[in-house]
Amino acid sequence: MSEDSIYHDAVKALARTACGAGRLPDPQGHAVIDNPLCGDRAGIDVRLAADGSIAAIGQEVRGCLLCQASASGLAAAAPGLRPEHIAEARRTLERMLRATDDGADSFEALPAFGDFIAFLPVRRHKSRHDCVLLPFRAAEKALAAATA
Repeated sequence: MSEDSIYHDAVKALARTACGAGRLPDPQGHAVIDNPLCGDRAGIDVRLAADGSIAAIGQEVRGCLLCQASASGLAAAAPGLRPEHIAEARRTLERMLRATDDGADSFEALPAFGDFIAFLPVRRHKSRHDCVLLPFRAAEKALAAATA
């Protein structure tokens, strides 16, 4: 597949790593969000460290390769970050998906999410944006539960 495909090698590699796959034992926050348009479902568990940073993210995704890759990349990048960084990363990802330029500098402020440049081809497929964003929305909800 070409790099113009939304399912190119970098996206496949992110999904294949399946970072954080499965539920966390005793999560402090948990959320499940469904995408009724395509049937994707992202479940995210979070555990926080004593300093309030993210210690671990567990993820269970029933969905397309894009949703699986996004959840895996999120679980890999999140440990050590503050909960507000997840919201910032989601907003950055949304901007990148809507951008008309190449978006290559989108994640300069969040280097932990640099692999998400792999989702650039998705921006031409607006109906697939939610597939990429769903794990972030679930993580934000789970983090809100953990910090409440």
